[in-house]
Formats: sequence, C-alpha cells, structure tokens
Amino acid sequence: MSKTNEIATIFKRPTVKICGLSTPAAGIAGAEAGASLIGFTFVEQSPRCVRASAAAALAGAIRKSTPVAPHFVGLFVDADDETMRQAVPHIDAIQCHGSETPERVLEIKKQFALPVIKALPIGEEKDVQSAIAFEECADALLFDAQPPEGATTSGGNGEVFDWSLLTGYSGKTPYLLAGGLTPSNVAEAISMLVQQSAFIGVDVSSGVEARKGIKDLGKVRTFTHAALDAFA
Repeated sequence: MSKTNEIATIFKRPTVKICGLSTPAAGIAGAEAGASLIGFTFVEQSPRCVRASAAAALAGAIRKSTPVAPHFVGLFVDADDETMRQAVPHIDAIQCHGSETPERVLEIKKQFALPVIKALPIGEEKDVQSAIAFEECADALLFDAQPPEGATTSGGNGEVFDWSLLTGYSGKTPYLLAGGLTPSNVAEAISMLVQQSAFIGVDVSSGVEARKGIKDLGKVRTFTHAALDAFA
C-alpha cells in the first residue's frame, strides 16, 4: 500500500478514536463497536501513560481479538527522538500533543515515516486560524480544549470548548474533534460540524472512563455507537 493510500485509510470519515488505553478489554470493546483508532499515551505525567512494551502487548491482544483491527496512535508531548523511537514499532501514527512547531512536526514525520496528527488547543477564533501553519506538515489535526489552569497534562482533562469556532476552519487538512466529549454530547458535536468536509471524526479519553485512567467498557461502546450513528 502506498503512503498516500495508507494515510487515507487511517484518516477517513467517520473516525472514532478512543485514546488513553491501558487494558486490552477497552480496546477490544471500542474496536468491536466500530472505533477505527486506538490511542496509547506515552507521557510520564499522565495517569494513562503506558510503556512501549505495554503498548506492544496491548496492540497484539487487540489485533488477535478483533476481526477488523484498528490503527494504533501514539500520543507524545514535546517528546525527544529516543522516546518516540521506542514506541514507533508498535503504532501506526504519531500524535503530537504539545507545543511542537510545524518544523518539528515535519521532522518527526520524515524521521519516523509515519502519519502525524497535530493537536491544537482551541480557546478563541485565532487558535483555529493558527492551524493553517500545519497544513504542509500534519496529515491530520486534532482540535482540543485549552487545558485548565493548573493542569498537568495538555489533553484528557474533560474540558469542552465552543465547537462553533471550528465552523470557521478553512483548511483542507482533515481534523478530529476532542475535548470533553461524552456519550451524551458527541451526537450534538457531530451534528454541528458534519457539513464540513474536513471534519472526519471524534476523539475521546476522559469521557469514557470509570475513573481517571481506567476506561468504562459500556461507555466506550455507547460513545462509539452514538458517534457513528450521528455521522450516519
């Protein structure tokens, strides 16, 4: 499969991404419900952090237990090359969720030869417009809420931002919506953005947890079904 076709396969509409996985059961529940992306967090300060060896075991267990295996995404925050290098053999795409510049995103993409998602925090209209700077380097964008004051992580904080800000997005790079999504509000979010051709899906972490860092299997299934139904 060519690199272009591979990217198109990973970032297609509709996409549901379940992020911050720490157990095979959660990944299997998501994949069986129709989630096409499963995220592993490689960030030390996150309660969802996994080691590269654990991610390898999780991915293997999920692949063996699902008829249609999802793609696996590794989430990093301003990571050095060595940290990423350890995880790359076990993932299909890289998510940059820190303050990475367009130049750094392009460097990562070239060095590891994997598709790259760039996460951007959104608080006002100018934050949406800043995404244009990543048009030539990121394969997909992820619009997330600004972390609250005092937060120790840049994502997974359960914060919601004004989704209507994204109706002003004029770029062509496909994007995912994140930030405070839950089984009860994901359909509303999708209905607001579904007319945009660049909008391909949603990303959830804290919104499907039983407690911080541990996914609720029922919520994972309900969220995925609600999102796919909203796209349909």
